[in-house]
Amino acid sequence: MGARAVRRMCVLGVAVAVLAGCGSSKSGTTGTTGTTGTTTTSSVPTVTEDASLASLVPPAIRQTGTIKVSTHSPFPPGELSTTVGMDQELMRAIGAVLGLKPEFVQERFQKILPNVENGNNTVGAASVTDTKGREKTVQLVTYLSPGEAFLTRPGGPRITALNQLCGHRVSTIEHTVELEHVLYQSVKCHSEGRKTLDVSVFPELEEQALPALLDGQAEILYADGPAIEYQKRKLGDKVELSPAPTAHEPYGFVLAQTSGLARPMVEALKVLIKNGTYAAILKRWHLQQDAISEPVIDGAIH
Repeated sequence: MGARAVRRMCVLGVAVAVLAGCGSSKSGTTGTTGTTGTTTTSSVPTVTEDASLASLVPPAIRQTGTIKVSTHSPFPPGELSTTVGMDQELMRAIGAVLGLKPEFVQERFQKILPNVENGNNTVGAASVTDTKGREKTVQLVTYLSPGEAFLTRPGGPRITALNQLCGHRVSTIEHTVELEHVLYQSVKCHSEGRKTLDVSVFPELEEQALPALLDGQAEILYADGPAIEYQKRKLGDKVELSPAPTAHEPYGFVLAQTSGLARPMVEALKVLIKNGTYAAILKRWHLQQDAISEPVIDGAIH
């Protein structure tokens, strides 16, 4: 890998490395076939417009017939590319119910919420965890309830709880709830007089945080369960997976609080759940275990 630009910040005496510019080639996995085990070949029902729900879409959006969807890739299985992934597939199905066509725009993850809030984009779809902090500035329509997970190399530390991270080298992703959790645990390890964590924080999972694990820079990769499980399916015996025993927290599609699109999207999701489209899409991406039964607006747990 290429040289990394590194800066250090101190969180109550805990050193955390924030890394950028890590050179690594993309995996090249498209996720469009079942040959790697990253998707299945299950079919998805044809979705048609529901006129009664389409009429709920605000006129300004309805007249254009499109919605500009802000996303960030790669973060499979949610986003393999700007246009391919579970989120994009689900957004197309929601759009079909509402008579709208999504137009996907690639952005940095940290720009998604502000660009939806200020109206540059209509929806954010990028495996965004619904948190109470995010609900202060935007609305989120819940559509999935994933957990978190740890990934290690074979023979590496067997981690089944956050308090077992003390003294280990951990890689995770910036602007995520996992970073919040690992920093909290770092402080806790320090306050308890235990060995502190060496935390490496990367902008990207596939191109930076995962290679850091595989080349031995980190012992543990900690991230969203769907993303970790996807890498386990792809890498097989090269890695070992342990689900994190934390409460599942919902993903949400991001909307401006004044968009008027939250309720139509919730109702469209209910249609997709009832007719089997939602389950078929999740099955294709091995995400059945994270399904929800009732989408809501602003369903944050924490």
